[in-house]
Amino acid sequence: MGYFDGVFRWGMNDGGDEFYWRTKGKPNQWDVVIFDRGSCVWKLIEGQSFSDVLYAMLTDTLEEFWLQNDTPEGEPRCVPFD
Repeated sequence: MGYFDGVFRWGMNDGGDEFYWRTKGKPNQWDVVIFDRGSCVWKLIEGQSFSDVLYAMLTDTLEEFWLQNDTPEGEPRCVPFD
């Protein structure tokens, strides 16, 4: 994970898409930024909490959700980083 130019990377998926916080203001006000590797597009999601965005991604309900949906069928699960 890393930090550069006002964003802090907190994750990525197996498709290479990257997930960041935009580090503007207080940490509880940081917006989520998603980089879609397939189309090389950055998407800023303003005004939603990290947990709201994460839930929307897992349930495929994020407005204008354009990341490749390659999640296997069944319940989502978390896998810790090494």
